[in-house]
Amino acid sequence: MRIGGKKETEKNIKGRADKNTVYRALFSVLGALLVYEAGKMAGLLLAGALIGGGENAEEILNSGLTGGLENLIMILTGGLACFALWKPFLHFRPAKRTDRKEILPFFIMAAALALGLNILMAFLQLDRFSETFREVSRAQADVPLWLGIVLYGLAAPFSEELVFRGIIYGKARDIFGVPAAMVFSGLIFGIYHGNLVQGIYAAFLGTVLAWTMEHTGTLLAPMIFHGIGNITVFLLIDAAGLGGALARPWICAALLFISVVCFLQLLKGGKAGKSQSSIL
Repeated sequence: MRIGGKKETEKNIKGRADKNTVYRALFSVLGALLVYEAGKMAGLLLAGALIGGGENAEEILNSGLTGGLENLIMILTGGLACFALWKPFLHFRPAKRTDRKEILPFFIMAAALALGLNILMAFLQLDRFSETFREVSRAQADVPLWLGIVLYGLAAPFSEELVFRGIIYGKARDIFGVPAAMVFSGLIFGIYHGNLVQGIYAAFLGTVLAWTMEHTGTLLAPMIFHGIGNITVFLLIDAAGLGGALARPWICAALLFISVVCFLQLLKGGKAGKSQSSIL
């Protein structure tokens, strides 16, 4: 009876510990997202005061220059709000000096993977099931070139990586361990985008971005990776309108193959160093 009672007690303790782990993870996610969204709402009010523009969130998706500027201010204020609260927890300093051999495959992988996944999503034609995605795509194409580079190449990667990799992945890693935390942060990133196409794309890319942070030991890595991917897609598909010309099976396969080769090269370099290395 004593042995059985001991096993039952241990089982109960383990059950409570598992529940506490889940609660801690959810609390971290909700806390980061609430602060981020509160910061974005403050940015919307600030943008309205500075540039007049739209008076509601819907107009942000349906205007060009004004909507782009509003979105820029919102994303930055959201990111800065999270930065102010979680600054001591964030890791910007690279774990090691730059490994120059990793710079080129890192940049190539970022561009090839983002472009290849976008072409793959086009082949799957998932946009047929997501009017929200079509609206977002039109809004992205309406943004002026210079503003798109700043918004998608700098502001969005800074704020989103700070929230989803710096805070959410960082907290989840302490709770679940590295592999599960990578997938967890990717799934949250995908769900956050709110539509099927971007959700699938962001979930996969978010997992890769978590890997780049783990590989380098710095939050700057996923920010740069994210920015390169965004700029590549924006310039070639949204700005230059080459989406149709690039939508070829062999181009998609080649880009994804190049991404895998670059990933393996980075992975090999990381193992050879027997410690975290930085591409920065």
